[in-house]
Amino acid sequence: MVADIACGSGSFLDAALDSILRRLKQRDPARNWANEIIDRRAIRGMDIDEMAVIKTQNRLWLRLASEPQSLPLHDLDAAIVCGDSLASTAKDQIGNDIDVLVGNPPFLAVGRVESRTLLAERFDSAKGRFDYSSLFLEQGLKLLKQDGAFGVVMPNRLLNNRDAQPIRQLLTRSAHILTIVDFGSTEVFKGVSAYIALIVGKATPPPEAAATTIIDIKEVPQHFPEVVLAELTAGNNLNVGDARVFETLLPRSGDPWLLLSPEGANARIRLAEHEPLDSYALVVQGIKTGANDIFVVKVIRESASGIWEVVNGLGRNSFVDSELLRPVVSGSEIKPYLEVQPNTYLVYPYRRGRRLSETELKADYPATWSYLSAYQSLLEARTSLTAGLRWYELIRSREEDWLTRPKLLMRDLAPRVSMALNSAGGIFLIGGTAVVPEDGVQLESLMLYLNSAVSNWYLSTSASPFQNSYYRFDAGQLSKVPVPVSVALDPMFRDEIVEARRRDLDEGSGDGELSRVDELLINLLGLPAGALI
Repeated sequence: MVADIACGSGSFLDAALDSILRRLKQRDPARNWANEIIDRRAIRGMDIDEMAVIKTQNRLWLRLASEPQSLPLHDLDAAIVCGDSLASTAKDQIGNDIDVLVGNPPFLAVGRVESRTLLAERFDSAKGRFDYSSLFLEQGLKLLKQDGAFGVVMPNRLLNNRDAQPIRQLLTRSAHILTIVDFGSTEVFKGVSAYIALIVGKATPPPEAAATTIIDIKEVPQHFPEVVLAELTAGNNLNVGDARVFETLLPRSGDPWLLLSPEGANARIRLAEHEPLDSYALVVQGIKTGANDIFVVKVIRESASGIWEVVNGLGRNSFVDSELLRPVVSGSEIKPYLEVQPNTYLVYPYRRGRRLSETELKADYPATWSYLSAYQSLLEARTSLTAGLRWYELIRSREEDWLTRPKLLMRDLAPRVSMALNSAGGIFLIGGTAVVPEDGVQLESLMLYLNSAVSNWYLSTSASPFQNSYYRFDAGQLSKVPVPVSVALDPMFRDEIVEARRRDLDEGSGDGELSRVDELLINLLGLPAGALI
């Protein structure tokens, strides 16, 4: 029996029905299988949306009715039912004798479900900022027969997101995961920005040291993708398109699943021998304003009086005190290897890192007070404004000490690690991450290492993928990047890596080629060939 407990319009059940009919007709082509499938409830579906249930029933009925001599055809009311799959009564409606579970459960919170508290009492995966898709998968595993099979489409953040730890732990302890197809940031469903993975397994505790086949898809083949995927799953045509196939062992602790090839695992072990970046530098997130359109401004006209004319993100001109303006960068202004060149300023209502009081603002900085007061209602309405923060404050102001020091600045959303220089210090950062070395002489060598293929590979294996092959890089990940001591502390190697960069610039490197800096670092670390793929 095949079931989908979040069946939607029935596309997964329709495909399953095709497969079942094809196999049954090979056994007995003359037999009328259609009504037998219905009467035995060999296909079952459930959805909370009544209209979706009707669509699925109609879809399957039409498919069965197309079979020779199938009419009159029985109705599907008992097989495709309307109900809450996450409710404790779900097994009474759909049964707990499922042989094969298929589907694509909703990735976000859905309506008409029980409260978070009740869900947390019944589902091990309902912890923290859980995703409802995890609950559907856990429920499906409960309804599967012992040794039953499942093949489900899940958000691929399940693979490494911190909040998905409970469902990873549940899966690796109670299920034998046979195959994971990770589509990364590839758009699989046309027009839908959902980043997915296909997880296939059996509802039985995994054997010791059971390997999982990983199919890493960088681009969905344009022609016959289903056939290509089937061939890859069967271990054939391993070089089809932008796909890699390898086996790996998944941790059973709930730790992130780093889907690494044997060469990649070897490289990661070698890198782990070195100290993390935060041993040599302060690694911190940038400022968060909660209202960039108000706090980030462009200067229209400077004045010797210290009162400058500015225009904000709302297109409105105003006057502020230049003493409370700080040059600031964010996002696309950060270019790898280059000195940052800010063209905007941050309205910064602090003095030496201390929040100015309303009295001080009114008395000492009347122009800025007037400017901020004009937006008081908007600033008070910021959902991220927490207790203890005044209405005119930044949501996350950060310490002025490191903001003013020489540092490296990294974009948080980019196709690869993008680390820029602020060698003189003094430039503030909104979002992103700053790396503030203990010694300014480390700036250039650290920048070259963090922009390298080695660092980019290490970070991208655990970063969250986004559309158009972008990744989200954060301070927590960056702080743990292993850094060879030679890069941070050896003056001779620092000179060598800087010289390698100069030669790269002089000679140029083609797309897909490793630079001299990359080759230097790979040799230094003793990484295996092909590891950084």
